[in-house]
Amino acid sequence: MSDIGDVTTISPKDMSGRDYRVVVRVKNAKLLRQMERCGIRSQTHLSESTGVNIQTINKLCLMKIGATRINGEWRTPVEILASFLQCSPDEIIPDGVKFAPLPKNGGEIDVSIDGIESFIQSLSDPNATAGLLSDVDVEKTTVEKHFVRRLVQELRPRAQIVIKKYFGIDGPEMTCEEIGIEMNLSRGRVNQIVRISIMKMAELSRRFDMRDKTKRIALT
Repeated sequence: MSDIGDVTTISPKDMSGRDYRVVVRVKNAKLLRQMERCGIRSQTHLSESTGVNIQTINKLCLMKIGATRINGEWRTPVEILASFLQCSPDEIIPDGVKFAPLPKNGGEIDVSIDGIESFIQSLSDPNATAGLLSDVDVEKTTVEKHFVRRLVQELRPRAQIVIKKYFGIDGPEMTCEEIGIEMNLSRGRVNQIVRISIMKMAELSRRFDMRDKTKRIALT
């Protein structure tokens, strides 16, 4: 596997003139900025300086693992890195990957020479890139409401409100945009809360399932 993480390949129907492959890799800018501030030249340098396993640092940099335990506490490597970089864990971990990794952190597409120029120009345009990772609502999964009601109690208060509105618990289902308007949050922020909450509830559901199995075993 390459170090770009999970890559989604987009295959245009007409490949004529598309002789250049653009590879996009999403990295943890918070962690990279703190490394640069402290004069850390690379992830290997950070590993050697802190004793944190290089594979763990790579995963944190590519946001391929969540940064907290199921109880919400920071993982030990995150605390070690933050201490070494003289900052708080919040200053090296983006909000969206505190509890779970990014579903995808890279992609690639074949383009023409004109396409390269347009793509590079778009990277420096805040208006063009502002919604790249947050404009699409999370696709709703078929979920039994009583099961969500059980798991939502484990979330933080604001996340509980968002999830209940999103899945239509105790009221009609609402989109991220509608929830954002009602709660004075951006659509992207609501989308982020929904994403994190769904992934956290998925993990909690597995834990609850194991508890139920343990109870059944104890009764037999």
